[in-house]
Amino acid sequence: MSCAAVSMVISGNPRSTIAPDTRDRILSAAKALGYSGPITPKQTPAQTIGYILNNPNVSLTAPGALSYEIINYLEQLGFDLVIAYREQLQASQLPDWILQRRVVGVIVQGFDEPSMLQQYLPAVSLNHDTAACVEGIDSVAPDNAAGVRKALDHLRALGHRRVAFFSMSDHPHFYERLQGYRTWFAEMGLPIPDDFIAKDDAPAPTPAEVEAYASRTMQRWMALPEPPTAVLSVNDWFAVQLMAAAQSLGIAVPAQLSFVGFDNSTLCGTCTPSLTSVQQPISAISRMAVQLLLDRINGIERPQTRVRMDVELIPRASTVAPCATPVALLV
Repeated sequence: MSCAAVSMVISGNPRSTIAPDTRDRILSAAKALGYSGPITPKQTPAQTIGYILNNPNVSLTAPGALSYEIINYLEQLGFDLVIAYREQLQASQLPDWILQRRVVGVIVQGFDEPSMLQQYLPAVSLNHDTAACVEGIDSVAPDNAAGVRKALDHLRALGHRRVAFFSMSDHPHFYERLQGYRTWFAEMGLPIPDDFIAKDDAPAPTPAEVEAYASRTMQRWMALPEPPTAVLSVNDWFAVQLMAAAQSLGIAVPAQLSFVGFDNSTLCGTCTPSLTSVQQPISAISRMAVQLLLDRINGIERPQTRVRMDVELIPRASTVAPCATPVALLV
């Protein structure tokens, strides 16, 4: 019995073509698991798609833009949407959440145990690589390694060799970007000073935590005998906080320190100087995730699909050639 068949019956999908005897078996199993039913067809043809986000602090970040696109696209297709956050939805709560909300499929941007999803209903992982951990769950993400290469190639063309890396959160996305950073330096034959990588694995850092960690990191970097001349951040939010921390220390940005973000969010045009960033194809990623999920809901059988979307570097004012004058901190 497929996940799609269970989803159609549990949701009360009026367009379901599930045979009556199969439907009865599914209802019996649901009641045995504690669902009190009865499950009746919805009066509206709309179905409900679940959307699990990693972090509620996403309004101006790429996850926020993805959320906006996904919500709009699902509304255009006539679906309802219910949103939950990883910190609010434990694995043990997942069955009740699915049954009570009559969710027929889930798009996931963050969940500790994705294998739990596969037990209950079709799912697609957004911005996570699930190939090695959960068979059958499709995934869609930007090509993180390619994005990092483009950012570092841009900085190298400007003359930078001492490029630091900044990350917070335990997001697998950020891990891929860190691996891309290390790989690029290895391929170039350039060493990475241990102090150049700032990485904090807080699961969902708050704005205050990001600001504090960015400030501490910038002070540490600028106190080095040979500080970095450029910084690559795993996202734009962190990059903007780092720029503010540098400027508070009297560092001229970008004359003395260049910055590159990732995501090309709306933050890039609101900071001074404007931020060079790697652009994700937000609309294409969102639509691909929805389409893969709908295929699974409709019972289309195929091997697990991993889609990596190409990215583009958008140069702005935050990156220039490195300055020959050593950085001097305000005391």
